Amino acid sequence: MGLYNREYEIIPFNYINDYIAWMGKKHKREMADEVGSPSRNLKDYGFKSEEKRKRPILPDTEDDEAGNGTRKLARKKNLDFNEKDDHDPPEIKKFLPPSEDEVSVVNSNNPKHSKKLDEDNELGFEDDEPAEKFSVSSKEMHQLCKTLLDMEEKGEIKIGKKKSSTSFEALLRDINLGIDPKEFQTAFREYYKTAATLRAIPMIESLKIVMGYIEDEVSVKHHPHFPKRPKSAYNLYASAKGFHFANMPKGASLAFHKGSDPQVEQAKQDAKQERLQYIENLKNFLRDYHTSLFPTQIKFVQSTISRLEKHENPLPTVVRKTKPKLTAYDFYKNSKKHKYTDLDESLREKKLMRHFEKLDDEKREIFEDLAKNQ
Repeated sequence: MGLYNREYEIIPFNYINDYIAWMGKKHKREMADEVGSPSRNLKDYGFKSEEKRKRPILPDTEDDEAGNGTRKLARKKNLDFNEKDDHDPPEIKKFLPPSEDEVSVVNSNNPKHSKKLDEDNELGFEDDEPAEKFSVSSKEMHQLCKTLLDMEEKGEIKIGKKKSSTSFEALLRDINLGIDPKEFQTAFREYYKTAATLRAIPMIESLKIVMGYIEDEVSVKHHPHFPKRPKSAYNLYASAKGFHFANMPKGASLAFHKGSDPQVEQAKQDAKQERLQYIENLKNFLRDYHTSLFPTQIKFVQSTISRLEKHENPLPTVVRKTKPKLTAYDFYKNSKKHKYTDLDESLREKKLMRHFEKLDDEKREIFEDLAKNQ
């Protein structure tokens, strides 16, 4: 047996009885909160009838010698509630009308309601907060951006391969745009932060931006299986000391750089092992996932491996022998390579020396200048 609600669902009587009892307790609690109201009967709450038109002073202690009771006592004696009384009984909640939050969730899934929201958005009613004010007007910012693009096209400035985080102060050091570079960069970042939101960029442009970034070599680091970067010796030393590397005490930091702590050498050895393992992980990553990478990404990983291997296994330094400087006679001898070749080397040497010593001062000076300027 039971009753029917508006959806023609049967509500069992025991659920209804629980709900009525709960509502009665809730009503009594509300009456206790309004205990000073002259329109309420205060007898049931521990107050004398002659005081019903007076707002009683309720002490915060439970010991009330006047016998009037306190708000706390009234609740304790007559309204034995607990935390769960603030909510609907779970057995009957499914038969009750939905709350405002539940209605909003239902409406958001309702096509008619969604259509109404779309209409509001088209009319510009979707923003709850006013738009942020920027330091440079939109027209001025548009002109500044256009000027930079025109200068790039004319070859007056090279920004094609620069990142947006580039310092405008260094970029525009010799260029006068009529605005302080720092102020320009601050305003540019303000506009970019708003212009680059998903709500501001058309879907087609968003797809192109994402595709362009993915094709870039650096995006390979976001691959779910890209190896984790190894920790530096400084980072490992900080962890061994129980500090974060960014908050190392000055004394510990100096000990690391001077190498006075025995743990420094251990940290350096551990860091080298992590770097070697990182190289192996990169090779395994390239072997297992090269089919899912772009050529630029593959080249980036290969160059990273090569650079790390050179760092870990540097080539031995070759000491170049300095060539001995030639004398004026050596230059004269080189100029006579085809002279006296039929003679023995020692005899040829003596003969060339005699001829060199007999040179006049003008010819000898030529070879001496060659010896000085080598």
